Amino acid sequence: NAVSAEMDKEGYEPAAIWGLLALAQKEPNLQRQFSIFALKSVWRGPTRDRDVPCLCGYASVRFLSRGYLDGDWLGSCRFLARRKCQK
Repeated sequence: NAVSAEMDKEGYEPAAIWGLLALAQKEPNLQRQFSIFALKSVWRGPTRDRDVPCLCGYASVRFLSRGYLDGDWLGSCRFLARRKCQK
């Protein structure tokens, strides 16, 4: 995935769903501004598509959804990352 490759070049790696949920608790209004994806937590949907968790929202609504990993990303999408551990 191009997003993960770009993160890797910058010394980051995709975050998992646990980081996404922690972000939702700490910064609840971020997901009202843009969708935030956790690319490390991938699962197969009922149609065998690869899905990733996504924080979404608008106005007074916040929710956890899923997005299609292999699709095209909108410019308004954000991706949660964490700095890679040095070995």
